[in-house]
This record gives sequence, structure tokens and C-alpha cells, in this order.
Amino acid sequence: MAGSCGGIWVKGGRDWGGDNPKPLTYLLLGLHCLTNDTLPKVRHMSSARFSLRLEPDLKDWLEEEAKRKDRSAGYIAIQALQNFKDATEAKRQLIERAMAEADQGAFVSEEAMTKWFLALGTEHELHEPDEDVVVRRG
Repeated sequence: MAGSCGGIWVKGGRDWGGDNPKPLTYLLLGLHCLTNDTLPKVRHMSSARFSLRLEPDLKDWLEEEAKRKDRSAGYIAIQALQNFKDATEAKRQLIERAMAEADQGAFVSEEAMTKWFLALGTEHELHEPDEDVVVRRG
């Protein structure tokens, strides 16, 4: 995309400020690349507006973290939500995988797991136990 970016510059970069900063393209939350040429044409962003109430301590922390990272509080909040979403989805996938394995009906007994666990870190460590309980469904 060609054109000036209306004063949107990379902070801390070689082209920050000065008499002749280079035109840059600004990536807004990874959703849109905007320049002066496209700004007037954008009516609705593909991201949705969302507001919430925060406890004062959490709001203060968010603002301080934003200052430390030289980012907006909104950016930090979006990153936190994305990380939470990723962790939640990963956990859900692990649970679904474990449930699929459990549906096959082969398990390790509590006794075998306890014996293995208690041997961890000792001179007589054991290999991970094999499945020793089979439940037949039918």
C-alpha cells in the first residue's frame, strides 16, 4: 500500500519523529492495514467493541503493565484474553483426547501408578507403567 500514514510511526525506530520520517503502514490488532488512502473508506472494523468493569486494583495493574510495555491497556487486555482462549482450547483438546483414550477401555491401576510415582527420584526408578486394567463395554 502506498501513501502516508497520517502521523502513525514506529516508536523507538530509526524513523521516529525527525524532519523526514518515512511513511509507514500501521497494523491495527492484526486485522487491518490502514493508510491515509484507506482510512476514510473504513466504516466498520472486523473487531467488535466490548466494554467491562474492572476492580480498581486490576485496572491500576493493567495501566501500569501497559506503561511498562509501552502499549495500550486495550492491547494488553486483548493479549491476555487471547492467551486465556488459547490455554482453554488446549486444555479442552487434552480432555477430549483423554476421553477418547478412556473410551477404548484400557487404564493403569492406582496401585501401579502409586508404585511408579513413589519410585521417582530414587535409585530404583521404574519405567512408566503399562495399562493393566481393561474394561470391556458391551
